[in-house]
Amino acid sequence: MSKLSRSEICRLAAIKRWAKPGEKERMSIALTGKKMPPTSEETKLKISVALKGVKKPDGFAEQLRIANTGKKHSEETKNKLRIIGAGRVMSDESKIKLSKSTSGKKKPEGFGEKISKRKKGVPASQQQKDRQSVTMSEKYASGELISWITGKHHTEEAKQLNREATIKRLTDGKYPKTNTKIEQIMYSALVELGVDFVHQYNFNNKFVCDFAIPIYKIIIECDGDYWHNRSDAKKRDAPKNAYIPKCGWTLLRFWETDIHNNLQKCLDEIINNMNYKQAL
Repeated sequence: MSKLSRSEICRLAAIKRWAKPGEKERMSIALTGKKMPPTSEETKLKISVALKGVKKPDGFAEQLRIANTGKKHSEETKNKLRIIGAGRVMSDESKIKLSKSTSGKKKPEGFGEKISKRKKGVPASQQQKDRQSVTMSEKYASGELISWITGKHHTEEAKQLNREATIKRLTDGKYPKTNTKIEQIMYSALVELGVDFVHQYNFNNKFVCDFAIPIYKIIIECDGDYWHNRSDAKKRDAPKNAYIPKCGWTLLRFWETDIHNNLQKCLDEIINNMNYKQAL
């Protein structure tokens, strides 16, 4: 590092002495109306090194906040700050200090809206998502956070409204549902069979069924060997299994293994039920 010039030494000395009584006022009067020349990057570095470890007086942050109230960074300054901060990761120690310093303090009016506007349209990185997911999981596990829905129950009316809205989005194609491999196989088989069927059938605004043959009142469900053997899946399927037959429809369920290994057997059962319904 090159030797400091006299002016730079004076500037550093003034900065180090700024905490002395009256020093700030004298400097302010002396510099009134004078435009300081731009500081070089080298000088900024020297100042930074010189001030490292110098403790700021009590109330400094509050005075600085008041002094900067109403002031706005230029776009050029904002871009410089973005470049400086790019790729920086705050240490856990700094996070704890920041958290303690802001704890209990009321955010200024419009703070939330500013953050929202700034983040709008900016997708979170996968690293941010993973970090947030871990943090939230830990908070819920420790009991620090409790879900707003814990202990609450929807009314039957609310459940039905939610059910109808979900079913409508599914049937309108606005709520993406990935068709399973066995659904794709069954779809192709029914097309080849020449059957007039409906995929993702809305059954009385209560359920969405994999396939329906309305003219014969037949519902076809394709069940994965793993998922539909789970206790929660069985519990979820029970109302459908009870309700559909009560409405005079036939519910046919085919396991993944049968669709893969013996598709013709599944189709024969569908055809037999169609012939039976036709004969009635």
